[in-house]
Amino acid sequence: MRCCRYWFVGLLCGVAFMVMSLPVKAAPKFYKTKFENSKVRTFDFAVQPGATVPMDSHPDHLMYFTTQAKLDFTGSDGKVSHQKAKSGDVMWMESTSHSIKNVGRNTVHAFMVEFKDSYSRHKKK
Repeated sequence: MRCCRYWFVGLLCGVAFMVMSLPVKAAPKFYKTKFENSKVRTFDFAVQPGATVPMDSHPDHLMYFTTQAKLDFTGSDGKVSHQKAKSGDVMWMESTSHSIKNVGRNTVHAFMVEFKDSYSRHKKK
């Protein structure tokens, strides 16, 4: 019985982590959900010059930029990745937790598609 109790608590903690770190929960100012089903979640993403998106988590995802972008991604390990994109560029990102700072001069707009099943694939590795 004790084993089942610990398993259930672990399951609840895992679900709570995933819900708490969803972009629309962690940073509703920057992410707007456009579509969601059991396989994907899509967002409209916008961040103003100099603004920082707080730490959030994503499964594997694509970002399609509708404007140019100059962004600093800071991972949960503190490492910073400098990324640039032009309007029309597509960026692939593996499952990650990060914050994002717009270090450019324009508001960055992108359309994001998250692949929900990649959460479980990455946890098995």
